[in-house]
Amino acid sequence: MKKIIVGFLILVSLIISVTGFNAYNDNPKVIIGKVFKNSVVFSQKLTYRVYAFGLFPVGDAILYAPTLERINDDEFYHLTAQAKTTLLVSSFLKGQAVLDSYIDRNTYLPVKFKQKVDLLGKPSQEKEVVYDQKSGEMVLNGVKRQILPNTHDPLSLMFSLRRIDFLRTREFEMYLNTNQKNYVFKGAAANSQEVVISNQRYELEFLKAQIFRKDKNSFHRTNISSLFLKSSGSEEFIPVWIKIFSSGYYMVIRLTAVSEK
Repeated sequence: MKKIIVGFLILVSLIISVTGFNAYNDNPKVIIGKVFKNSVVFSQKLTYRVYAFGLFPVGDAILYAPTLERINDDEFYHLTAQAKTTLLVSSFLKGQAVLDSYIDRNTYLPVKFKQKVDLLGKPSQEKEVVYDQKSGEMVLNGVKRQILPNTHDPLSLMFSLRRIDFLRTREFEMYLNTNQKNYVFKGAAANSQEVVISNQRYELEFLKAQIFRKDKNSFHRTNISSLFLKSSGSEEFIPVWIKIFSSGYYMVIRLTAVSEK
């Protein structure tokens, strides 16, 4: 009986320790203090670490600032993101991915989305999606599929979300196409506050959102909480912390570095 009680107390202590560790590392002041000690929010590269259940580091991701790229006679924003598994995961599953999105400069909607995924020991997987927003269609491998009005890919959705004026627009609704399926992305700015870092004032927005199928099937529902930061005078936010919960599993994405290259 004593061994059972001791084991139970150790388990409870471990749960409390892990919970406290996650709460500390997810505190916006802690994250911001680590990243923005003496740096400016404007950057060319945002680096993130992905944690399974907020504790186990499983991946690293980089989000690059948009560049202008000409396609035929038009100029588009070109967004690029990269992700790879950490050393912990690479010992049994090593992989990396590169995402590219080409976005209309006026509507912030994608015209093309490219994805390349490499897993050790397997052939590369590549796809290219072309969007016709006016016709409500996308083309993948020569096959046309219907899309919802004003459909985004994951990169263009983040691009648009970062440019919302949350002081005026508290609620948002967009449409997302991923894995060739259409979803609704709906949420709101739940809380706003002002923080001061190195005598610089920043706007901090806590957002809550859901991703779900149009038919509202509960098996296709993802809950997202996030923190976005913007300096005074800036036109865009920086995602600082994101928590994604789906089907009993959750992961946390924390900003770890801001750099100009």
